[in-house]
Amino acid sequence: MKLENLEKKKEINKKQRRKFVKLWAKYVKEHSDKEWSKQQNVIIDSQLK
Repeated sequence: MKLENLEKKKEINKKQRRKFVKLWAKYVKEHSDKEWSKQQNVIIDSQLK
């Protein structure tokens, strides 16, 4: 793989991660702590089973 291609992939990955963080921050701001923490508990509990 060329270094140029790797740099492009890294930049795309960084943009995707930033977009997700912004999306999650917006979600947390718009929903109550109780609501989103309940959803997180479902995910975490399912991973522990």
